[in-house]
Amino acid sequence: MSTALDALLGELRRHAGWENTSGAIAAAEGIAALPGDEPVRALLEVLRKADDVDLTDDAGDIGDEVHRLRAAAHAGLTACGARAIPLLRPLVSLELREPRHAVMIRALAALGDRTITPILEAWCADEVEEHFFLRLAAIEAVGLLKLPNASAVLHAVLTRPGALNQGWLKRITALALGRIGDADALEVLLDDPDWYARLGVAEAVKSLPAERASRLLARVRVDVDQRVREAGR
Repeated sequence: MSTALDALLGELRRHAGWENTSGAIAAAEGIAALPGDEPVRALLEVLRKADDVDLTDDAGDIGDEVHRLRAAAHAGLTACGARAIPLLRPLVSLELREPRHAVMIRALAALGDRTITPILEAWCADEVEEHFFLRLAAIEAVGLLKLPNASAVLHAVLTRPGALNQGWLKRITALALGRIGDADALEVLLDDPDWYARLGVAEAVKSLPAERASRLLARVRVDVDQRVREAGR
């Protein structure tokens, strides 16, 4: 299997370097189709190496490649299914705050692991700007897991959006609110002056049942910003 695994890892890295995200994801999913724990460990190593890349003087190209590597590893880990959880879960804790941990927490949420709930709640409440990427991952994970207290956690995020990147945070929170079906909170966000927050609502509405989405869509389609209107089509 190591020959097949090595070949697929080479494909993953090559496609990531060639700006081919779908090709990198396909290679990662091919890795996930291999049996045993070795594919999981290999994908985790892809994440670790991505964190080791020095982006200090990067103009953007290397950073984009690293983003594609992480996206592919996430897809592969999710495709591995339940066998990935025992290897992933010990690598995530409140004290670990590297970019790979954001990918891991999203993968665990996609796999339905609710043992990460305390971490998600803490990261959702973390307003330290250096931890912003973890906060976004936690918000997304809360929506994916549809936790019993998801509405309360997400409402708290909106009351403390932080000093920077508020629009992006509200957009991701809107998507999570859509996943848990909180149409009332989405309607409140449609009054937000930041078009990016309202864009999140336009995207989130697609997750709601038709009868709950109709009122929101009516407002989205007459929004003052064309980008929001187009997202609601």
